[in-house]
Amino acid sequence: MELEIFHQPSTAPVIVYEPIPNLPVYSDGLWCRKDPACQFIGRTVKTIRQHWRDQHSWTAPINYGGGRKPPGPSAAEQQIQQFTLTVQCQRAFAQGPGSHYIR
Repeated sequence: MELEIFHQPSTAPVIVYEPIPNLPVYSDGLWCRKDPACQFIGRTVKTIRQHWRDQHSWTAPINYGGGRKPPGPSAAEQQIQQFTLTVQCQRAFAQGPGSHYIR
């Protein structure tokens, strides 16, 4: 008798209500809020910017002019502050399927 093995694609959760034991908990997660349905979490501004370019067709605001930088955050930094929320997160896999951060 030959057994057939069916591989069901599994998905890692995006939200957990208690930390998953034995996985590190990071307190510097940046949760994307460009779209209310977006669940993406990155841990660096660079990662968030890349996600925005790839998933939300975002382009960085252009600062015209030379010389001194005006006081305060740049337009891009203001958007990072406006459209991200700092959250705790965990990651089960370093790469491949299911390697996203979990909030």
